[in-house]
Amino acid sequence: MKKPSLKTGDLTLSCLLLSIASGIVLAYQYDYTDAYKSIITIDVTLPWGKLLRSLHWYSSQVFFILLLLHTGEHILRRSYKKSTPSNWTRLMLSVPVAVMLMFTGYVLKGDITGASAGTIAEHLARSIPIIGNWINRIFFDLSGEKLFRIYLNHILVLGITGAWFLWPHLKNRKLDIPGIFALLLFCLALGFFSPAPLSVGASDTDILMVKGPWFFLSIQEILHYLPPFWGGVFVCLVPLALLCLLPVRKIADTRWPILTIGLLLICFIVLTTMAYLR
Repeated sequence: MKKPSLKTGDLTLSCLLLSIASGIVLAYQYDYTDAYKSIITIDVTLPWGKLLRSLHWYSSQVFFILLLLHTGEHILRRSYKKSTPSNWTRLMLSVPVAVMLMFTGYVLKGDITGASAGTIAEHLARSIPIIGNWINRIFFDLSGEKLFRIYLNHILVLGITGAWFLWPHLKNRKLDIPGIFALLLFCLALGFFSPAPLSVGASDTDILMVKGPWFFLSIQEILHYLPPFWGGVFVCLVPLALLCLLPVRKIADTRWPILTIGLLLICFIVLTTMAYLR
């Protein structure tokens, strides 16, 4: 008997398309050399600019949440037993790509919260032994090129990489047109009643005293207790490695990887709550 599906995959794809479409429109108005000013300009002078930016913000947030739910659905259904290790690994690697897309978009706001998150991320990248500076130059390089590298990765590199990872999973999927319109109305309603956040402009004096995005709060919290590499890099690689190893036969027939991932998810929720309340 076939298990019922929550159709999180269709909803995830619908939100992704909304995020891409709204992002393309915003890209024509955005200037990474003066990010904060360009965001203000979009909000004030572009017709429905604040609502459009909110649509991009909320469709991206909902996409990421649905992606996590869709991944969890596949894990609970043990879909990895029917998938080849290479295809499953590509799917799992799409999750950190989505995180990076969310994160780079957050930094590109150019406000104090984005600048704070970017500074922490650059510090974490540099904490990686041997290759840390190289990784920082590829993904961030805020101290050297300001927002250029972040912008390039956000609009081009990460998008192409994510599409390549997801293509085996998406090539046979049909568009859910009613779902797209329903999510469009949902995100527009969220944006109308609660516009996308924008803090004050970044300043060097208080940049490290600001909380990052909700999906980054757990990292900020654990950095109070562990060194940067162990608290900000290693703890992220562990669940990713476990996810990628699920199709291995000796692992697929046991429950310990799923239990470990569940435990890490609980830790994520607890740490996020602690950071939010701090």
